[in-house]
Amino acid sequence: MPTHLSRDIQVARELPKEGIYGVSYRDLEEIMDEHGVQVDHATLNRWVIDYSPLISAEAKKCKCTVATSWRMDDTYVKVKKKWEYL
Repeated sequence: MPTHLSRDIQVARELPKEGIYGVSYRDLEEIMDEHGVQVDHATLNRWVIDYSPLISAEAKKCKCTVATSWRMDDTYVKVKKKWEYL
């Protein structure tokens, strides 16, 4: 992996840890600039378009399989401070 990309990916991995969600590409450009990475918002958009399918495919490999049917046990929920049976 090229050195400049490894730094970009490292910064991108840190963003969720900082609690930043739903940022625009321009906001992300500023955040990455604060971390010392010079990148344009258009480049970020191209990266999302190029790498999203690859990331999705890798995530699907790690996804656990689940049963085809689901059953729910007797459940109670609190509604207006009163427990109700479902």
